[in-house]
Amino acid sequence: MKQFLFVLGDEAGSGASQVTLAVLDSLAEQYSQIALIRPVGTAAGDADTLVASARTALGAKLASATALYAEREAVDAFRNDPEGFVMDVLTAVEKLTADADVVVIAGAEAADADAVELHALNAELAREIGTRVVSVVDASGRDAAAAALVKSRSRLRAAEHLHLACSVALGTSAADDAVAVPAADDLI
Repeated sequence: MKQFLFVLGDEAGSGASQVTLAVLDSLAEQYSQIALIRPVGTAAGDADTLVASARTALGAKLASATALYAEREAVDAFRNDPEGFVMDVLTAVEKLTADADVVVIAGAEAADADAVELHALNAELAREIGTRVVSVVDASGRDAAAAALVKSRSRLRAAEHLHLACSVALGTSAADDAVAVPAADDLI
């Protein structure tokens, strides 16, 4: 049975792309065919920066990788027909990941007025798929990383009824450039 995992940043610039690559690397140790789907990317298709980085890092282990929509196109479509857009994305995910053992979905992030719509889209997709979520927060410049994690965890669980696989706080140490994520068995 195909497994799904959704990586969701708390805000633009949270480091979710960096965590997504670390998650893909962790999963590659156990799974032979991994798919990366980014429903909303910096650009559609292979031009998305995360998709290109994943292709370079995973090579043949990546069964498929693509960004379905560019941000502006996705936000407009979601505003016009939220249910239809979610169904279109779910159909594309199923079609594009047919050969995968595990599918990582990289959530969309935005720092502007589109952030509310993209956050709603991420939550709806994760709910519809029934996947576990890796929540990513940028803890740099904050008083306590624990506060950021609690905020993220409670918002995901209470407001959106999502199943949290783990939370990752980046920027907790200036000397710590590596991203630590749980092993594949603990993520899926």
